[in-house]
Amino acid sequence: MAEALASMRQAYHVPLDRRGGRKYKWFVLHAGDITSQQICAAAQTVHASRDAALAEFEGCAAFDANRSAGCRADTARYAATKTVNTIRFAEPSPALREIFQLSTVAYDLPGFCRSRPGLLNHMNFAPDAVDEYLLPLGVRRVALLDADAAPNVLFPRFYDSGGAVVTALSRHQSDCQAYFEKFNVEHPYVAATLGASVEAVNRRRFRADALVVNDLERYCDIDVKRGVANALRVQVTYPRDESKRLWRCGLQQPPLVLAAANHTRVLRYYDLAPVDGDVEVCGPPPAAWTTKKSGVTYACRVLGLERDRPGCVDRLLARMRATALGDHHTPGCGLFNKQRHRRPPA
Repeated sequence: MAEALASMRQAYHVPLDRRGGRKYKWFVLHAGDITSQQICAAAQTVHASRDAALAEFEGCAAFDANRSAGCRADTARYAATKTVNTIRFAEPSPALREIFQLSTVAYDLPGFCRSRPGLLNHMNFAPDAVDEYLLPLGVRRVALLDADAAPNVLFPRFYDSGGAVVTALSRHQSDCQAYFEKFNVEHPYVAATLGASVEAVNRRRFRADALVVNDLERYCDIDVKRGVANALRVQVTYPRDESKRLWRCGLQQPPLVLAAANHTRVLRYYDLAPVDGDVEVCGPPPAAWTTKKSGVTYACRVLGLERDRPGCVDRLLARMRATALGDHHTPGCGLFNKQRHRRPPA
């Protein structure tokens, strides 16, 4: 759920086991009244309902958000992680607090597109500073997912694509037509990162609801969170002069796209073709393509409601709070029910 980012952010790590196969680890950043025990109970239910590939459940581990003091992973601590790892978000780091404060100013700019105000919270900006939370646990490579996204059968290909500090997906065809963020292509800052034309921007802008940080140490070294803050500072410097702004709509995604663009490999959202050369990023997908989220994730719809409708998150949290150890239903999302599970096209 979009608003559920106020309570949860998830990261997805795929190390190799001793036999050379894949093992899956989740890192869930959570706050509010969702507890690590509830997240673990839900995870046990999910793993019990999945195929044999995910049957090896090594338990849960709970951590406090101890921010990294440098850009090196604490590999010794990685041994303490389990299949599901919860990270309790108590208070924002100085970098995240700065990003939030600048975003609040940007949101209130005259003429700014004010949509989805529920996303104006610290947790929504956590991916900008993901290195602060995962390097202390020894994680060096991770996929970042929205709280309403779950990997589908194409996800391993996406995870393994590599080639840059960040791997991300192009925007949907309809987003090319609507051009939601309305990046200011005449601004030197945009020209230096995304390009000086709408066509160039469409080829480099990407979705932030599912992306892979291939090297968290490099992500920290290039200081993406500082780049996000710098973009926001440019955005708010001349509050009444729209010609000097970098974008018109969007909260977390536009400054992250600008900060990471020169270190990101963009793949076409429906077939994972690298967006370079002759690949048409804004063309329509094949008729058989039906995934409603990104090309590599399912969209979790809670109790049949759309993710942005009022009350959706409250119902999700109520169902999670009502889940006790041993319950045999999946809290909040029916996508792991095998009878209702729909596979995307291969």
